[in-house]
Amino acid sequence: MRNLINKKLGLFIVLIFGIAVQSGSIIADESKTTLKVSMLIFSVEQRNVFEEIAIAFNKRYPNVDIQYISHTDANYKKNSALWLENPEGIDVINWLWSRRIGEYVDVGWIEPISDLWSSAYMESNYSQEMKQLVTFSGEQYAMPYSVGVWGFYYRESLFEHLKLEVPSDWQQLLEVCETLKEKQVTPIIIGAEQPWPTAAWFDLLNLRINGLGFHRQVVSGSVPFTSPKIRNVFSHWKALMTQGCFNRHATKVGFKEVTPLIFRNNAGMILAGSFLVTQVPTQIRDDFKFFSFPVINTSVEISEEAPIDMFLIPQSSKNKVIAKQFIKFISEAESQALINNTIHFMPANSSSLIGESYFSQVGKEALEAAKGRSQYLDRDAPFDFAKKSLRVFARFLEDGDIERAQSELESLRLIHFK
Repeated sequence: MRNLINKKLGLFIVLIFGIAVQSGSIIADESKTTLKVSMLIFSVEQRNVFEEIAIAFNKRYPNVDIQYISHTDANYKKNSALWLENPEGIDVINWLWSRRIGEYVDVGWIEPISDLWSSAYMESNYSQEMKQLVTFSGEQYAMPYSVGVWGFYYRESLFEHLKLEVPSDWQQLLEVCETLKEKQVTPIIIGAEQPWPTAAWFDLLNLRINGLGFHRQVVSGSVPFTSPKIRNVFSHWKALMTQGCFNRHATKVGFKEVTPLIFRNNAGMILAGSFLVTQVPTQIRDDFKFFSFPVINTSVEISEEAPIDMFLIPQSSKNKVIAKQFIKFISEAESQALINNTIHFMPANSSSLIGESYFSQVGKEALEAAKGRSQYLDRDAPFDFAKKSLRVFARFLEDGDIERAQSELESLRLIHFK
């Protein structure tokens, strides 16, 4: 760990790995250029594969060394905007929030990379959906490289021992919860001390009940949160609470604190994204399985929660030419295969080979079967609205007050959607 002091950011602690990576050694060569790349690291395997990327990039560009700067989840989300305006800051940012790109393009904080997107390679290997995601005012500003998928994770051996079938609809989910509860196993664990996991519950319930079209209206602020359709979302959520499907005091414990409960068979299921896979101990990972959020309303098409991670270049970068070389390298099918097959995400590049692992294949199947995709509330909606709405969801987990939740969300909508 080392301290970085910055007039904009103040004092915060970062973990720097892969400093001047070349065959695993640290190079002190003044003729070399160091490219600083910020990363949100969620597992050792993810960190290691990006070290491999740094080594491969260095072989192609021997005079460039990659310096990754890794931050905790909380620091990353808090400081990402400040890195964009920092004149002595980072050259490439691992970016999560597509909607916010437009906000920062408007103030001139992000470097366009339309020249990279104009190639025949990009045209043939990236969908229009991917291109549109990063297009603002006719220019492209980021490079997608990973697609995750949210759903339920569980231990197959526990389900087999209790003779449980994977639930495919809402009633079956309630029945599985009841059986687990009877066996003294917490049916579903959620750690919402940092309330970001609650957004997945709202998003997926809304997608399954009201469909993607309505969900997009919600996250764009064009639907009042007092709508009966939103009430139906909270009513289903409350039904799980009333039946005792969740762990007690969910808002008093964090996500990483509750996940070991499912490792030890003290809990039956957890709603999580693809990032969870490499956090599961390797000795029990083969016992972990995945299923998509069950069907609730058969009249709506299935859409999945599928966040897309990307890289972009701050306008303040002093190494823009090299930064574009790095982003072009990340865009290539081979790079994305290496990254995503290691962390069990899906590649953004359509020609990238998808691994044969169980989690790579079920992720592929879930996304191919989906008729559409959302990302995540804090990626689809204005950041300030999303941040405050998470607190509303967390409080709802505590008191189950639907009217209060709808009223507070509507007040936030009127403030933050203009």
